[in-house]
Formats: sequence, C-alpha cells, structure tokens
Amino acid sequence: MCATNTLLTLELVMAHRENIHSLDLWTYTEIEECAVAALCKLKQYLNLSGLTSLTNATAEVLSNHQGILELGGLKSLSLSAATALAKMKGGLWLDGLRR
Repeated sequence: MCATNTLLTLELVMAHRENIHSLDLWTYTEIEECAVAALCKLKQYLNLSGLTSLTNATAEVLSNHQGILELGGLKSLSLSAATALAKMKGGLWLDGLRR
C-alpha cells in the first residue's frame, strides 16, 4: 500500500516542476489553490485522484487546465464546481462520482 501525503503546496510544485510526476500527485489529499494554478500551467496529465473534495474556487482554477485531469477520488461535486469543470478544454476523469 502506498503512503498518502496530505498537503500539496506551491513550494513542492515549483521544486518539482521539471519532473512533476516524481511527486506522485495522486497521493495528496489536499492542495493549495496557488499550487493548483501552478500545476495548470504545466499542460500535462495531472492525476489528482487523492483529492476527496474540491472547493468551487479550486474547480474554477482547474477549469483552465489544458491537459488531462483525473479527479477520481471525488465522491460528490457541487453544481458550481461541476459548471466550472465543464469549461475545461482537456480531458476530465470523474469516475469516483456517485449519483
């Protein structure tokens, strides 16, 4: 079983921006909004499936990501967050959502 990290910070993202996948993004359960903005600029596949919730503000920032975004850890999503994510130009995986 893999270890779960807690907070993905801007400092971590900036330190690993040349090889962002070395961070194992999917292991983080929380993320700073400024870290989200920095990740979105990378235009790469982002597996953030460790996140179990998403604020409307974070969803709005993620909607600017132009790569593939995996948010499989989300079990629910507010209407505002869903509306924001629907604006994405890249691929979006939300396979953890329930009715």
